Amino acid sequence: MKAKQKISFTEGPLFWKLILFALPIMATGILQMLYNAADKIVVGQFSGDPTALGAIGSTTFISGLIINFMAGLGSGAGVVVSQLFGARREDETSRAVHTSLLMALGIGLVMSAIAFPTAGPLLRLLGTKAEFMDSALLYLYIIYGGIIGTSLYNTASAILRAVGDSKTPLIIGSIAGIMNVVLNLVFVILCGMSVDGVALATIISQYFSAVAAIAMLARRKTECYAFSFTKLRLDKKLLRRIIRIGIPTGLQSTCFSITNMITTSAINTFPPAYVTAHSVAGNIDGMLDVIAGSFMQSSMTATGQNLGAMQPKRIRKVFYYSLIQAMSVMMIVAWTLRAFRAELASLFVDVSTPEYDTIISATVEWTGTMLLLYFLQGAMNAVLGSVRGLGYSLAPLILNIIGTCLTRAAWVYLVFPLDAFHTFSGLALLYPVSWTAAAVLLAILAIVAFNKLSKMERAQAEKANSDEQKEPVAQKET
Repeated sequence: MKAKQKISFTEGPLFWKLILFALPIMATGILQMLYNAADKIVVGQFSGDPTALGAIGSTTFISGLIINFMAGLGSGAGVVVSQLFGARREDETSRAVHTSLLMALGIGLVMSAIAFPTAGPLLRLLGTKAEFMDSALLYLYIIYGGIIGTSLYNTASAILRAVGDSKTPLIIGSIAGIMNVVLNLVFVILCGMSVDGVALATIISQYFSAVAAIAMLARRKTECYAFSFTKLRLDKKLLRRIIRIGIPTGLQSTCFSITNMITTSAINTFPPAYVTAHSVAGNIDGMLDVIAGSFMQSSMTATGQNLGAMQPKRIRKVFYYSLIQAMSVMMIVAWTLRAFRAELASLFVDVSTPEYDTIISATVEWTGTMLLLYFLQGAMNAVLGSVRGLGYSLAPLILNIIGTCLTRAAWVYLVFPLDAFHTFSGLALLYPVSWTAAAVLLAILAIVAFNKLSKMERAQAEKANSDEQKEPVAQKET
C-alpha cells in the first residue's frame, strides 16, 4: 500500500490506465456486495427466522437514503482533490484533504441525528408488512450506529482514488469484508442472533474501514495529501467548493434512494414472497451497479486530474474510452448473470423456506429485462463521471432527477397501474426506461461541456501562437 501505487492520468497512454484504475474499485465494490450478500445468506440460511431476509430487504433503500448522500459528499471531495492534485497545487491539496475529513465527521453526526427518529415513520410510510416491521426497525437502528464510520471511510477512500490509488481501498475493503463475514457467522450461528447479529457485524467492519483508510493517509508522510491531526482545520473556500460539487451529487443519490423507496412501496403491494424476491434481486442489481460505478470513478478521477493539468485533448479521450469500456464490460457481465440468475437466487434462500419456488421464479422474472439492458447503466455512469470530473454538479443533478427519478416515479404511478404493466416484470421495466432517458440527457450535457473544452483548446492555441511571435522579436532585440 505504498504511495507508488497511485496512477497519474496526466501523462502516458490512457486506455489501459483507466482499466487498471477501475479494476480495484470494481473488485472493492463486488467484494462489498458479496459481503452484504453474505449477511443475507447467513441470516436466511442459519438464523431460523423466516422473516429475517424480508426484513433486511425492507430496509435496503431507507438505509441507502443517508448512506448514499454521504457517498455523494465524499465524491465531491474526490473531484476537488483530483483537480488540485493534477494541477500540482500541493498546499491546497493538503488543505482540501483535511477539510474533507472534518466535513465527513460533521455530516456523519448530523445524519445520525436525523436517521434514528425517522426510521420507524419511513418504514410505515413504505407500507412495510407487519411481519417484517420489528426486525426491520431493529436492523436499521443498529446500522445507523455505523453512519459516522461510513462517512469517514467514503471520504478517505475518495481521496485515495483522487490521487490515483484505487488499490488501497480494495485491500482495506477486502479485510473489512472478511471480518464482516466471520462476525456474521459468530453472531448468528454461535450467539443465536438474527438481523441484529448481521447488523452489528456490519458496523464493526465499517469503523475498521474508516480507521484503516485514515491510517493509510497518515502513512503517506512525504505526499501532499498525507493526513495529520495537527493539520485538521476547515478551509472555508475549499469547503464551499467541495460542498458545491458534493451536495448536488449527494442529493442526486438521495433522489435515487427516494425513487427506490417509491419502487419499494409498489413492491409491498405484492405478496411477501415477492418482497423477499426483490431483496434477492437487489444483490444481483447491486453487484452490477458497483461495476458501472467503477467506470464512473475512473472517468471522474482522470477527467479531474487532466482538467487541473489543462489538457483538454486527454479529457476527450477519457470520455470515449470510459464509454466504450463501461458499455462493453456491463454487457458481458450482465448477460452472463442473466443466464444463471435462477442459480444465483437459490444461494440466498433455504429450500425449506415457505414459497421457495415462488421466490426463485419471481427473482428470475424481475431480473430478466433489467439484466438484458444493463449496459445502458454503464453508459450513463461513464458520461456522469466525465461531467462531474469537469466540475459540473448542479446540471447532472437536474438531468438525473428528470431522466431517472421522475421517469421512475411516473412509471410507478402512471404506467404500472395499467393492466398491461401491472405485473412484477412490468414494474421492473422502470430501470431500463429510466437509464435510457438519463443517458440521453447526460449526453446533451456532455456536448455542452465539450464545447467549453474546445474554447480551452483555442485559447491554448492562441497563447502558443502569441508566444511564438514574441520569441523572434525578443531575439532581434538581443
